[in-house]
Amino acid sequence: MTRAILRTLAVAVIAPTLMLTSCVQPTPQEDPQETATPTTDEPLPPEPNPLIAVKVDNVAAARPQTGIGDAHIVIVEPVEAGLTRLLAVFEAPLPEVVGPVRSARITDLDLLRLLGEPTFAYSGAANEVLDRFRDAPLINATEGNTPGAFFRDNRRSSPHNLYVRPGLLPQPSEPPAGAVLAVGESPLGGEITTGERVDYGLASYAITWDSDKSAWTIDVDSRPLSTTDSGNIVADTVVLQEVDIRPGLLGSPEARTTGSGAVTVLRDGERHVGQWRRTRSEDPLLFFTSAGEPLTVAEGTTWIFLVPSA
Repeated sequence: MTRAILRTLAVAVIAPTLMLTSCVQPTPQEDPQETATPTTDEPLPPEPNPLIAVKVDNVAAARPQTGIGDAHIVIVEPVEAGLTRLLAVFEAPLPEVVGPVRSARITDLDLLRLLGEPTFAYSGAANEVLDRFRDAPLINATEGNTPGAFFRDNRRSSPHNLYVRPGLLPQPSEPPAGAVLAVGESPLGGEITTGERVDYGLASYAITWDSDKSAWTIDVDSRPLSTTDSGNIVADTVVLQEVDIRPGLLGSPEARTTGSGAVTVLRDGERHVGQWRRTRSEDPLLFFTSAGEPLTVAEGTTWIFLVPSA
């Protein structure tokens, strides 16, 4: 199935077990560190970890990237001219290096609110955009204010040669208040599928179910999306989230990731259709089936494609 993108999209990301709360709580025997609630004696869910986000280049000259295979969430966002960039989200243990690092966009602001008060590593932004980021609840980390964490790889040409060592970045201020995405067993009613296609214009993606790996492979521009350190990218869940996309500051596409809209969730070789909801920027991103039941992601990595609403 092909989803034509006349303007641009955003793709979110990879969501791991530590960041995601299971819909079925473990028993105390499964995690002795969990404490019981005063009224029910049931274990509390684990506390979310502080998160680091890195804006990563995704044009042909920037591939293969480094470090994104270790990301817990990756958001692929639309930028100018039908191209995309990645917002890669990490928690400990951190990869040694991530990049190439590129500039921020207004779309990042609402997406970063999902992460509590994270550290955000990026190469810079237009002045009008930087003003918004300085006032945002996050730790801004750029080559200018955190030079020890960034370096240039002279084997690549600028601007596709800036990298960051996440372990040298400032610590995040606050973890998210709760789970960024909900993990659970596969809901009933899924349709068996081999995959989906998403076309941004100058960047196109093919998502294909690999039964041998029990995961989704991701191709970009007819080639496997690959990394220098961990091979080809695979995802346990892929989400196609339909959002309103309009021209933002300086004409760059801005995806509205609050509100509600249609969603397609690919997991376990099946396709589930439903709705996403997120009332405020600080609220979690929730998915529901067509019947209104919670629509969860699989344990492991998740890519979320934000597609323009019809």
